[in-house]
Amino acid sequence: MYGTCALCQTPNAHLQNSHALPRFAYKRIRADSDLRNPNPVQVTEGRAFQTSKQKQKHLLCFACEQRIAKSETYLATLCQQPDGRIPIIEHLSPSATPGEIDTVVPYEIDCEKLAYFAVSVVWRADLLGGNSALGDRYREQLRRYLLGLQPFPAQARAMLLVLDGGSLATNMGRVLTMPITRRFENCREHSFIICGFVFTILLGCRLPVDSEHICLVHADPKRIIVAPAHQSALVKAIVHAGARGIPSRALAAWAANHRRNAAG
Repeated sequence: MYGTCALCQTPNAHLQNSHALPRFAYKRIRADSDLRNPNPVQVTEGRAFQTSKQKQKHLLCFACEQRIAKSETYLATLCQQPDGRIPIIEHLSPSATPGEIDTVVPYEIDCEKLAYFAVSVVWRADLLGGNSALGDRYREQLRRYLLGLQPFPAQARAMLLVLDGGSLATNMGRVLTMPITRRFENCREHSFIICGFVFTILLGCRLPVDSEHICLVHADPKRIIVAPAHQSALVKAIVHAGARGIPSRALAAWAANHRRNAAG
């Protein structure tokens, strides 16, 4: 399909079938499933079912897809792996403990590349008709940032929470969410989960004062947060939604069989 690239705005470009979330993450949540159907479980509007469908649209030219893909490849090496390891933890201060703000060694972790990835997901989700609701002003600012035409916006913060500790954190390694938007004090918060990481983008004229100290771009030194999964409000909301989701017939049959096998 040919059209104008949403990022570089080149007309008559050969547009790729773009996704908000990277393909590697979908592959990981499909791996090692004991369900006959390997497709991930999606919970939407109170229903739980398996599907291979993803939000997608012809948005970007090949060059812009590759520009964004670099940050996705980098993320894949740091987030929770199929075996449960979280490589980014290995780069943190040895004295770091869950629940505390941890200093990341700048030359070991490219925090700005992680921020770039988070912005790219929120920006693409907005264009794909997601729940991010950026508005014209911030949509254009983020586009220019992603294209390298301006620095990271002063009225933005990018933050990372690494889920570590407990079985719930392990389960979150196989969870993906589209960005979810909520009003936070005098700004908007756009958050999503991907393979044990919770990314948050704050946008607004009056950002929380302490948000600069944990921003992947503005903080000096760079910081992230490591905490047990049950301390995350977003994780709690996702678990609650999943528990309330009405399963499809296939999922219900698998769950019943799984309980029988576990009991006997």
